[in-house]
Amino acid sequence: TYVIKFSLSEPGDWFATLGLNGSQLQSNSFAVRAKYGDMTAFEIVLLGGAIKESVATGTKQLLQIQASTPSSYGRRMLGNELLTVTVTAPSKVKHSVPLQLEDGNLRYVA
Repeated sequence: TYVIKFSLSEPGDWFATLGLNGSQLQSNSFAVRAKYGDMTAFEIVLLGGAIKESVATGTKQLLQIQASTPSSYGRRMLGNELLTVTVTAPSKVKHSVPLQLEDGNLRYVA
């Protein structure tokens, strides 16, 4: 009996086939669908959220929410994340900000 452990580097459909003495055993192949697990708050970052100067009322401030390091491990947003952005006014009134998933599923934009 052998135990085989492996790690898949990216999501998608992977296929494993058993071979013996250089010949593939067709009856001993199987498919594995790899996917990322749910993102946690520690795996996302808010970009553009720091306002360094005063801005005029009525102007827009671009916010982007994305995986912390998408270039390092190819993580993309799925479009089904339960994200919320709330802006609190000086009067303590809270406003929800709608989010839109950008093309390519790299980030949400508010």
